[in-house]
Amino acid sequence: MDLRFSYWDGNGKDFFVFHGTDKPGNPNASYLRMAKVLYDILVWINQPGHEREIVWLGMDVYRESYDLTQSKTICDGTLGWELTQGKVIQSSMLPPNTALSDMSMNEIWALPRIIVTGWSSCMGNDPMTSGGAYADKCTGEQVWDTIQPELQARKDWATGELVTGAYALDIQATPYSDKLCIQTIRQLAPEQFYSLFTLFSTGAAVNIGAVAGDFLGDPAGEGSDPTNWPIVQTALQLNQSPFPVLSWTTKPGASVTVSCNNPNFSSPTKMVVYPVVQGPQSPNLKTFTSGAGSPGVQGSVSSSDFSGAGPAPDGSYLVAACAYWGSPLDPPGSSAAEISRIVIPHYPFVPYPDLAATPADPVNLPFTCSFATQPGASANASGTETVQVTAYPTADPLSPDAQTFDAPAGQLTLQATYSRRGSYGVQLDCARGGASNGIPVPDSAFPPALTVRTNQTHRFLYCDRGSQVKGLFTLSLAAITPNAPTPLSVTGFPDKITAVLTVPPDYFPPGDYLLTATCVGNVSSGETHPWTATPLTLSSSQIAHREVSAEITGCSAQGGNDYACALQVTLGAPLAVNTVFSVGIQYLGSGNGGFANPTGGDKPQVTAFQGCQVPPLPSPYLADGNGSYTRYDVNIGPGGCPAGAVVTFGQAVMGAGAAPITQSVTVPGLGAITTTPVLLP
Repeated sequence: MDLRFSYWDGNGKDFFVFHGTDKPGNPNASYLRMAKVLYDILVWINQPGHEREIVWLGMDVYRESYDLTQSKTICDGTLGWELTQGKVIQSSMLPPNTALSDMSMNEIWALPRIIVTGWSSCMGNDPMTSGGAYADKCTGEQVWDTIQPELQARKDWATGELVTGAYALDIQATPYSDKLCIQTIRQLAPEQFYSLFTLFSTGAAVNIGAVAGDFLGDPAGEGSDPTNWPIVQTALQLNQSPFPVLSWTTKPGASVTVSCNNPNFSSPTKMVVYPVVQGPQSPNLKTFTSGAGSPGVQGSVSSSDFSGAGPAPDGSYLVAACAYWGSPLDPPGSSAAEISRIVIPHYPFVPYPDLAATPADPVNLPFTCSFATQPGASANASGTETVQVTAYPTADPLSPDAQTFDAPAGQLTLQATYSRRGSYGVQLDCARGGASNGIPVPDSAFPPALTVRTNQTHRFLYCDRGSQVKGLFTLSLAAITPNAPTPLSVTGFPDKITAVLTVPPDYFPPGDYLLTATCVGNVSSGETHPWTATPLTLSSSQIAHREVSAEITGCSAQGGNDYACALQVTLGAPLAVNTVFSVGIQYLGSGNGGFANPTGGDKPQVTAFQGCQVPPLPSPYLADGNGSYTRYDVNIGPGGCPAGAVVTFGQAVMGAGAAPITQSVTVPGLGAITTTPVLLP
């Protein structure tokens, strides 16, 4: 994602999205705040089902020196927090003298999945290097003629230097106003098909890291012609090009089978395996080659094949590389080889224990480590070697929160519970003698300690701790916005494992900004390492700014006992599509009253709707147990209604002159409100 932000004091002295080149004076700023953009991205990244998505944020943050305090606040509340949780790729995680763009997709998948470049003040050094060809032309032929020389030579268009990492193609076509360019976006989009099709059909797409285009339109195309909007389909084709697929499985006897599945097997498939610590120049290099026409190659390796080469400090052991064309040992960019690589850890090569762990709550992680499943092993064993498990925060093995557990002598199974002192991923390592195994338990696997709950009138923040966590703790909610109200807070006591903070309507002003909830232990209560939950970041729109309000704005006589009345309803919080709220009426005069329904199918009409994308849909008037029509329901339409939306209903009311009526409106999550009595004329 190409993200450009700049400080601007024209709308609240904050950092906003802008377009173009930053120049003196106000930039081409929008009203979209940097914190909101990053918050929305991170919410999406952390949703279930997105665990295998790799997100690259290419950032430019201009004029950061204008307000370093606000910049740091945004950093700490968004990407900075993801960084501390180990979810952002850092240069220190990569092998020496290696950029992320030098690594295969399989290797990158083994790393954290957020890539950030360009915001060094928050994220540190960039892990990615890249270059490529940039067109910015009008027609497909012009685009191809511009990018083809750089692509064939694999050189960067700006520096002229060879690109050995990720190669990016920018095939934008821009609607200039001169006579050489096409004038409409509708005509520009199909022009990108020529360069993309040529790119794919000539086989020049090898090792391309990214393709960028403008005016992409509907990926389904117009009608059945796929050339109208080609970039999505073409990108899918490029990703389905014949890269080999590597995998490994364990075999009895502490050996591993490595397989390379080649989707295009017209030529022999070559695979090599070598130790991580020795590299591709290892004297223990193992080579496997398939015959022509074979769909891949397979080979078995054991630790005896790599004499003198142990595991790397991080537990990695072997590298397997497989190539379609060329050699799997070719460096990036040096040939037309399509190469895949994977890293195989060390633990499959030793008799390892069976280790399992499932979080019980936000704090406690019960685990079991057993050697009893090994061939010839029994539940009890003699000797002095004991089963030992070490649990520690994934990002810091030397953390004071690390803890070691030992099984009784002679026992080959250890069951215990590790209690976290904060919201972080946990690494479990189990060992007995020279055999070991380890599993990571990510923070996302634990139920969240901080949650938002609702009833009909209020929002509540809950902080749930485990019973093993002792001492005072504080739950608070603060806004990341200038001139914010004093943070709300509540103290949890040692005899409680849950703290509840009530967030009243109207405490935080209307707007669209971030709120950060924190739950931390208190050092003064005797905890040397106080427990800290992962901060919960939510949008201010998730907090009700006011309860639902309703007002009868007027009634007029229609003859007899029939009246036409208008009811105006204001929503204090956003309502999603298909939310249903109820409207009732009470007649305070003598005799029957309610809604007139002469045909049995009459219903109120929406006469005005401010804020909602489409008018809400009212039901017909509904009868109570006495046969009188005293209520109707309202269904929120597509797009929903935002906080502050105002909807006016025209109603047919039955009553008698000079008698009062009141109406009640009940909205899920916002409660109920009764209007001031109004006299029928």
